[in-house]
Amino acid sequence: MAFRITGGTGLLGRYLTALLEDKAIDYTVLSRRQNTEDAHQVQTDYSEASLEMIFQEDDVIVHLAGNRGPKKNISSYT
Repeated sequence: MAFRITGGTGLLGRYLTALLEDKAIDYTVLSRRQNTEDAHQVQTDYSEASLEMIFQEDDVIVHLAGNRGPKKNISSYT
């Protein structure tokens, strides 16, 4: 089993990845940006085809990604 994490470079994601690292649990951080320095990070455009290549049957998906910056109204989040 492996964890696949969206938002893994954010505030909560950094805490989660540090915990998984300390416990030697397999994980991958999904990101739109490429970071060749992080062996646990994989670049994706979040398309269905891209995600099918990343996810396996026994993966645990943790979704921590969100919008950055203030929005004008609540409908921006729906």
